[in-house]
Amino acid sequence: MARAIIFLPVPETRVRLGRLAQLLRAYPNVRVTLIGAANPSGDADRDRRLSVAGARLCAALLTKAGIESGRLAVMGEGSARPRFAPGAVLASHNDRVILVPSQTIPASSAADLSTRTPSAK
Repeated sequence: MARAIIFLPVPETRVRLGRLAQLLRAYPNVRVTLIGAANPSGDADRDRRLSVAGARLCAALLTKAGIESGRLAVMGEGSARPRFAPGAVLASHNDRVILVPSQTIPASSAADLSTRTPSAK
């Protein structure tokens, strides 16, 4: 797994994070950086706070699922790199958490974590 993206809020978020927790239990030496991102609101400080809150929420859910908090790093990038233009149909997908592992996990193990959304055009 090079990286995975969790879109917030969606019903599958808890399911995906549960799968990630299973995967992390199978690979106990892997650490994950959770990078929150937000849809641009016009207030950069608010966007940064929201992006950190999204990443913290994912970290809390992983910790609740039994992953040691020391394996998780949290950061927020605000709305610096939106995937979709504000106001676009898929703009809500700018609210997301990007999961970056410290080392590669075999693709066959991480296949069910991948997300597929239309590309930004």
